[in-house]
Amino acid sequence: MRAFTTNCRVGVAFVIALAAASACGDEASDQDIEVWSGEYIDYEWAAGMQPCDSTLESLDAFVPFVAEQLGLDPATFERITYRWETYESYQGHKDHEGTLGYSSGNHAYSFFSDLLHELVHTVVHQRRDGGLSFLREGFASALDATSIRILVSESWGPRPRYNRVDPRPYIDDTVKDDGGTFYGPAAAFVAYLLSRHGSEPLFELHAALTWTSSPERFADAFREIYDLDLDHEIEVFLTDDTCPDDATTSPQPFACAAPTVPWTNPNRWEDVRPVICVDGGATGGHEIPMDSVTVEVPEAGLYRFDFFGEDRSGAILLPCGRCPWLAEDTYLVPGSREVPLAKGLHAITYRAGLTEPSYVGAALSRIQDPP
Repeated sequence: MRAFTTNCRVGVAFVIALAAASACGDEASDQDIEVWSGEYIDYEWAAGMQPCDSTLESLDAFVPFVAEQLGLDPATFERITYRWETYESYQGHKDHEGTLGYSSGNHAYSFFSDLLHELVHTVVHQRRDGGLSFLREGFASALDATSIRILVSESWGPRPRYNRVDPRPYIDDTVKDDGGTFYGPAAAFVAYLLSRHGSEPLFELHAALTWTSSPERFADAFREIYDLDLDHEIEVFLTDDTCPDDATTSPQPFACAAPTVPWTNPNRWEDVRPVICVDGGATGGHEIPMDSVTVEVPEAGLYRFDFFGEDRSGAILLPCGRCPWLAEDTYLVPGSREVPLAKGLHAITYRAGLTEPSYVGAALSRIQDPP
């Protein structure tokens, strides 16, 4: 059976160093693994490591969250296993050295405590495993497009959620490079197809193709299943910046399911909190704890987004509306930035600093109406 691997190698040296530092115990064996069982997943971690208190429930809730967006019934799923290993132990997985994680069937492995990308693979596996890497990684990257952990300093600022470029050069599995550069284009096109046409035809396309399928076979299968010309659909995807009335909100960032913090001042929204791994609401592990909230933006307009935090902390502001392939997210280190926001629900994910607890805060202030 062909091994399918998630290769996220670019720009993650700082994160790998933190993860390795937090996983300094002896290499784990089957005899020193701790297990927590939720409704959908069995979460395993090496003895001596400490997942944040909310990590286990959060990962268990992520499974039905993804299933709902894909039109799947989580009650029918095979049980999913997620194993958080030490960095040293993970490097012993043959053919997966240098990656952040990988999945095989309904099992996911990583030296990160909650790599959602790999959990998406285990959910998609419930309907269809294998297939073309472009679609397989497109599913996972579309449904976990905002991993703030792996960002380095030059990544901060406004940025499109997806790499909306011509996907055709990246479809052929036989010419894939080893650095995962096709993940972004695949995520963008899969997000577009999910939002515009739903999950069912996308699953049919996934089932119709294998890792040896040619781009020509992809185009033929696309026409058979969608009754659309692939070249024309890609042209619309690349050039039309309007959000059609019948487009859906799927796929959404998991942060959009976080609790909503209300406005207590009509002119300024604020949220200040400690990101605490133990006895707190943070998710992840001691390597990089995170927390999320949502805020309802009452009117479209230009806002000032302020973020307060300690060294190495960060925040990401995410719109939760329709047409996610057009979304622009704002990443911020401590400081301020003016951002245009649409009316509706937005999420903010905090990345903790290096101290425990790490105090963070965010504020939104209305500047002007949109032109």
